Amino acid sequence: MKYILPTMLLAMGATAFVSCDDMLDMGNENVLYVDDNTLKSANDTVNTFVGILSQLQKIGVRTNLFGELRGDLVTVSKIANSNLKEIAEFNVSDDNPYNSPRDYYAVINNCNYFLANADTELTEKRYQNGQAQAYFVLRAEALAVRSIRAWLYLQLGQIYGENIPVVKEPILSFEDAESYLQTAPKMNLQQICQG
Repeated sequence: MKYILPTMLLAMGATAFVSCDDMLDMGNENVLYVDDNTLKSANDTVNTFVGILSQLQKIGVRTNLFGELRGDLVTVSKIANSNLKEIAEFNVSDDNPYNSPRDYYAVINNCNYFLANADTELTEKRYQNGQAQAYFVLRAEALAVRSIRAWLYLQLGQIYGENIPVVKEPILSFEDAESYLQTAPKMNLQQICQG
């Protein structure tokens, strides 16, 4: 006891001299702006690509519900949720929680940002069979992101059918969103598949 009490008093006395400002200071004054954030290396694109994939997981259940509930061999039971019945009857209301094309466009916008900013001409030297060859670092990811964006538009066309705004540029501000909403070409499923 005679050793514990002085140690505790010493520790409490040491903490009394520490100010709260020092404890709350994160020590980082870096701020990310869109203009400064470029995707110039494989390390830069990893988080962006993983973010796109995680957003896809969030809309996966909804996409599956729209596809399965509208299938020919599926009937919705009488005790099913009214939201699910709306999907099966092709009559989805605006307040249906599964009706959210905004989530699809959030992923599409991240895909557009990746494609606009990833340096697909970036190469590094890799050795194969003892010979140095140029390897394009980001081309595989860019191809995957293009495929994801095409799949998302296919899903939007299957779910909503007509007047799907097709956005191929990243939208980075509210003003850009409003102006692009007026000028974006609107397509149906057949036009999306052809384009």
